[in-house]
Amino acid sequence: MLSQRECSILGILHETDGFITAEAISGRLAVSPKTVRNDLTEIKCFLQQANTGSLSAKPSYGMRLNITPPEWEKLQSLMKEDTKAGDGVEDRILQICGVLLRRRRTSMGYLEQSLYISRSGLEKALPLAEQWLADCNILLQRRRGQGICILCDEFDWRLAMWRVFLAVQPEEQQDRNLFGEMGVGRLRRFLDGFDAAGVIEAMRWMEEQFGISLSYDSQRQMLFLLSIMVFRHNTKGDTAPRKAHEENEFNHMLAEALAGELGKLYKTRFTEAELDYIEFIAGISEIQRFTIVETHLQCENAFHKLCKFTVKLITLVEDILKVNLKSDESLASSLFLYLRSAIARKHCTLPSENPLLEKIKTRYPNIYAAAWATSILFENELGVEVNEDEIGFIALYIGGAVERVNVVCRACMMCNYGVGISQLLKERIERGLGNLEIVDVVTTRDIERIQASGCDFIITTHQVPPVFAGKDVIVVDNFLLPYDVKAIQSQMQKVRRRKMNRISRQQEIWERGLFDSRLVRIFPRTRGKEQLLREMCGQLVEKGYVAEAFTQSVLDREKITSTEIGSGVAIPHGFTRFVMRPVVSVALLEKPMPWYGGSSIEMIFLLAFNMEDVLHMKAQIVKFYSALVSLIDDSERLRGLKKLHDAEKLAEFLNQLIREENSK
Repeated sequence: MLSQRECSILGILHETDGFITAEAISGRLAVSPKTVRNDLTEIKCFLQQANTGSLSAKPSYGMRLNITPPEWEKLQSLMKEDTKAGDGVEDRILQICGVLLRRRRTSMGYLEQSLYISRSGLEKALPLAEQWLADCNILLQRRRGQGICILCDEFDWRLAMWRVFLAVQPEEQQDRNLFGEMGVGRLRRFLDGFDAAGVIEAMRWMEEQFGISLSYDSQRQMLFLLSIMVFRHNTKGDTAPRKAHEENEFNHMLAEALAGELGKLYKTRFTEAELDYIEFIAGISEIQRFTIVETHLQCENAFHKLCKFTVKLITLVEDILKVNLKSDESLASSLFLYLRSAIARKHCTLPSENPLLEKIKTRYPNIYAAAWATSILFENELGVEVNEDEIGFIALYIGGAVERVNVVCRACMMCNYGVGISQLLKERIERGLGNLEIVDVVTTRDIERIQASGCDFIITTHQVPPVFAGKDVIVVDNFLLPYDVKAIQSQMQKVRRRKMNRISRQQEIWERGLFDSRLVRIFPRTRGKEQLLREMCGQLVEKGYVAEAFTQSVLDREKITSTEIGSGVAIPHGFTRFVMRPVVSVALLEKPMPWYGGSSIEMIFLLAFNMEDVLHMKAQIVKFYSALVSLIDDSERLRGLKKLHDAEKLAEFLNQLIREENSK
């Protein structure tokens, strides 16, 4: 995307016959020649991307635009679209923040001139820019005779610069070759000519040395944050950012290696404070996979508590969704690596927007609802509050695992005619039927092996009962006829449908109903969301379910993330430490109520769960989320629930739903 100034430079180049120097252009635009040269580099990249025209340079003569009339017409159209995209209020705010961060002290006149903005427009946008900076822990001050300046520490300044850099480079405009000419060129212009070649070399060396592969977003993030560190170090800037992470031997190992390599390449030595900063960067960088087993084991050993937490998280979701997830090694590994970097980002309040959130809610509504149950684990075991973006990422990992489980069926091959015939039949079955794994070849005497195999059903050539060793049986011919293939395919479909019944059937669920009609509100009269939540929380406080502080914790959570899970349902919840007795309060609205962002809801489940007794808590969570998952999966039943205008009937409907699901 071209800025307005870059569009003006293109106009000057087009109207000039022959070459023109950067100094001549800078004089017409009242900016420095260095600024013009940086803009010309951006324009050159833009022309290459658009495949329209080109720039040629001649020493002492300057630059010339080579373009045909049809190409210029096309280019003007592209420039208009870019100008429209860049004229929004949000874009203007980011431009103002970018100038303020880079200069640290400036004047209203400079902002007007450099951003081509009127004084009135600047006065309107500046308070919004001030709020954006405040969200980054940066204070904006206006001083008479001194202009506008920012006050912040080095760490917050670097993260704010990263957020601006990321925001002003829309994904569709970014060069997917991160270390390519255009990708590095943008960074060079943003950091006043800094050459990131050494940073790139050090990152590549680290990945190869330790056998790790970072995600694309983490590569981009690491490249910027390391580059700004070296840039500040070289320009004698503040090189003592505060400590912003917990020490970890694995991250420290990566940081020491990176610091050493960067020191060699840039012929410098970094301070202990900068080593700590590099360790922070290593911690927030997501590793996609390991190619060296030893490094992988080092990582898991350094994060052994997180490994255990990941298992607990998967177990909890597995209990809510009737799917075997523990055997999926890919899920445990990938989820652990995601959590390692995600939790580090949470500790430093680094935002992590999930661009797939709405698609995840649409494609995996049940799993997204179940994933919200993990928020209690995060709060109680890690002291971390997760938002809807992070829940969406967790649901995405779980959704992939569920699909893998549902696609592949496992069967035992039972045959008494010897290994030869058994193996022949096994090969024919696996070759003729995709997504079917023969986990063992057994005889009718191997009942214990069958039961221990974890198979979904048995394929046999013998006339045995329809159920053998507790498993469904498909009887086939020794040479696998077409009819047999259809019978196996039909059984596989049944298995998949059964696996897709993702509802837990725990026997530890309370006998009494979870939903109490006294805590069900039908069409409450309210002036808005906050008043309704205060009234619902107040009722729980009055009846002794929660402490008074629970109310504010619910309201605070709603300010930072959406608890809407789709289908017009929201599940607000407060801190578990304020819960004395687990309970769920319900509100059914006559008309949809605005909730968060552009969403609206018709039904609210206010959750009050605690962790005093792990099994007790688990039973409550399983109980509630089982019902919730079932409801979201059955749109007709959910519509029927919303039509119930009687508190007792609604509570009984929900309790009956739980009883039905747990009796299957």
